[in-house]
Amino acid sequence: MEHIGTFLFALATALLGGGLMWFHHRRWKQIMDSPLDPKNFDIERLLAGGGENPLETEAGQAAILQNTQDEIRFAYRQYRRRMQTSGMLLPIAVMIAVAGLVQSEIWFLVVLVILMLLIGWLVLLAIADLVATNMHYGAQKQIGTATPLDKKMLDQDESSSTELGSQEDEVESDQ
Repeated sequence: MEHIGTFLFALATALLGGGLMWFHHRRWKQIMDSPLDPKNFDIERLLAGGGENPLETEAGQAAILQNTQDEIRFAYRQYRRRMQTSGMLLPIAVMIAVAGLVQSEIWFLVVLVILMLLIGWLVLLAIADLVATNMHYGAQKQIGTATPLDKKMLDQDESSSTELGSQEDEVESDQ
């Protein structure tokens, strides 16, 4: 009864990991089940140059198909990274529960070291996902191939970082 808090925390961590894995898997299924929808592309921007509808030309269809394939490859790599990161919460939960059961100080130290290594690996996986996602969307923004939804998300990120920068400037000027 004295370690009930430890076990509840371990259970919550395991449920969080399982829930995130379920969410990532469901998202991946949605991506794979959705047809290659041309409305996801900014055709108005492509037509602004006075050209033809890219869906009506072979070159345009090939470019859109390539962009779609690149997005699917990125989404699959993102899915794998996020499943690994979420899956790491399960062994962490087990080690938290084991730490509550261990009586020997030496074994408790061993469990603690293993737990710290698992958490460190989880952090590295999360940083790798963050960097890969930023590189992908940064490259899209730079070459102008972001879909309208991606552009909206990128614009929101920029506006929030701009607001944060202006708030920091105000704090510095107040001091």
